Amino acid sequence: MPNLARAAATSVAVLTLALGAGAPGAAEPSQHAPLDTPPHAPAGGSAGVSAGGSAGGSAGGSAGVPRPLEFAARPAIGSVDSLNSAGYAASRPHARFASIRATFFVPYLNCGLSKGAYSSQWVGLDGFEGKPDSVEQDGIEADCSAAGRSSFHAWYAMYPRRRAMPALAIRSGDSVTASVSYDLADARFALALTDNTTGGHFRVHASCPRGLRCPRNSAEVISSTPATRTAGHLAIAPLADYGAVSFSGISITDRAGHRGGLRSAHWAATRIIQTRPAAPFELMARPTPIEADAFDNYWSRER
Repeated sequence: MPNLARAAATSVAVLTLALGAGAPGAAEPSQHAPLDTPPHAPAGGSAGVSAGGSAGGSAGGSAGVPRPLEFAARPAIGSVDSLNSAGYAASRPHARFASIRATFFVPYLNCGLSKGAYSSQWVGLDGFEGKPDSVEQDGIEADCSAAGRSSFHAWYAMYPRRRAMPALAIRSGDSVTASVSYDLADARFALALTDNTTGGHFRVHASCPRGLRCPRNSAEVISSTPATRTAGHLAIAPLADYGAVSFSGISITDRAGHRGGLRSAHWAATRIIQTRPAAPFELMARPTPIEADAFDNYWSRER
């Protein structure tokens, strides 16, 4: 069974079967990270950022590191439940992925209905198949404050390292293209995001965190909310009402050079549905069927 979110707290987004991003700890509820991840990222690896447009290179903020998805199997083949994520994951036994890219519009949040809630839209490699101890991802965070004000941030992460938030201005309605790719020649990942509306962008090169494998055995396009595991207890942050987010221009490449969208003769796509982490079953967010190289994620209710 896919295990997308087994990490502790951080502010990047990773899958948790319930797919998920996790927060770095009880004191940092706004962070995203894969469920069951250790609270502190291991040392090692290197990362460098080259920013363009209005992008900067400051790390930190309220964000953390992504957590792998945590899913519960559903009866339908090719579909799983996640406690903190919705979208699709591409995978195939023994396959290795080289890149993932998608374009989407930054959502208009309904913060009047979802005060003190969080959401992230991202693309990434790893975190869905096997034992997910790493996730390479980037995207945007769209949150609602307790007072009902919206805020938007660009971020990238090499989970389980904490995520970084470049000083890139992001607004509702902006068209954004996010991508993650791996260069076999120098064994480094390139994480990039461009605001197509303003021209602002960043591009980061980073190696796999020391002691981890970063096998690149899955590729994901996801909408998620932070999840935190403390002392064996899993806490899912409230999901901000993002209405609908449309992902298009989705392009995936594997190590063999095969290129395609989420659906391909060379890999399979698994639908990820975000549900309430308790009985009875309650839908939180869901993806529409894949059409060509696109799909939409729909927020369903306030958590």
